[in-house]
Amino acid sequence: MFWIRKQYYRLVKRSRESKLTRITPASACYDRKVVEVIKSFDDPYPYFRGMIAEAGFRHFEIPYHQPARKRGITQE
Repeated sequence: MFWIRKQYYRLVKRSRESKLTRITPASACYDRKVVEVIKSFDDPYPYFRGMIAEAGFRHFEIPYHQPARKRGITQE
């Protein structure tokens, strides 16, 4: 799944004018200004990660390495 997501973001990055980060998380801490801008978008099919990139605010990333699962498989 990580590989598919990485390839998708590479494709989107080539086709967009705004900068879409490699992994724009849906679960993150957003400032009230960002939330208000996102709420103001009038999009019938909203794509949250794209909207975050389109808002154009500065962002800060905290590096995190997700360890491999020790047991089992993801239930999707």
